[in-house]
Amino acid sequence: MTGFKLVRPAGKLVIQNLGKHKPGVDFIPAIIEDNKINKAVLHGIADDGLIWGLWSEAKLTTSWEATGIGARLRTQTLQSLRIFNQDIELRIWRNVGWIEICKAVEVEQSEESQLIIQEDYPLFSNGTSKVRNGYTILESRSGEIQAAPIITREVHCTPRLLIYQYFGWQSENLCWKLNHTRWVDLSYRHEEDR
Repeated sequence: MTGFKLVRPAGKLVIQNLGKHKPGVDFIPAIIEDNKINKAVLHGIADDGLIWGLWSEAKLTTSWEATGIGARLRTQTLQSLRIFNQDIELRIWRNVGWIEICKAVEVEQSEESQLIIQEDYPLFSNGTSKVRNGYTILESRSGEIQAAPIITREVHCTPRLLIYQYFGWQSENLCWKLNHTRWVDLSYRHEEDR
């Protein structure tokens, strides 16, 4: 079950294309530094599994490096990657022959009508977790394992992915239309807060 609420962030979401790169070139740290990101969470899908990571103090650490769980971050096998924090989201995905990148940031609010819904999604877990090298190891009831870059020693907490959904008003149809989403944060919510 997800939880959601209406929010009013500072501005309108703008998506900016940052270009293409050839697979095999390790450009990810440079892209993060070019966008002046100090700390961010990484979540990706590769041909060989799930990738979680943390960018902090100009250093990238993945769940594979810290715990041995998940896939290695390699542009040759990368399908998609999101690098996100409260201020920015970088989206990286593989296309035919290229790796493409775009940036999602909020800018000053425009005059157009906009509605933002904040929603948090639980990460799968059977209710037990272990902490290893700054990552929480989560196992689903079906046996899938992932290591998210978040630490808690509390037992009755659920790791949550916070997402903003941006809706624009369509006056011709008299309805709100989902225009974009932006991943914002990774945190915990206590079970009694549900």
